[in-house]
Order: sequence, then C-alpha cells, then structure tokens
Amino acid sequence: SMIITLADLGFIPSLALGALMGTGIMAAMLAPQFIFEGRSFRLYAIYAGQYVVELILMAAIIGSWR
Repeated sequence: SMIITLADLGFIPSLALGALMGTGIMAAMLAPQFIFEGRSFRLYAIYAGQYVVELILMAAIIGSWR
C-alpha cells in the first residue's frame, strides 16, 4: 500500500505492481521450499497462485480506493 500511495498509482498500474510483486517476491520465495521438500509442481502452482491472486486483489482495492 505504501508503494502504491507514494508512487500515486491508479487502478491499472497498481494491478501490474501487484502481479509483479506476487510473482517476483512470493512465488520466488516459495520455490526453494517446495524444491527442498520434494513437493509437486502442481501444489507449488496452487500455493503461488493463491498469493499472486491475493496481492493482485489487494493492489486493485488500494489502487481504486485512492
């Protein structure tokens, strides 16, 4: 929320930022854990997809609220 507020982003740019942060931070953070534990890619995709969708929705709400 601080990045969206300080950069004065609108709805569409905040969606892009949410997707970038979801894939760049959350999905990348989960990958080593799933590789180390030997879990399937399908389960990784479910977990990472959940975080990506959550961050996109949060960014959309914050971007449209402003």
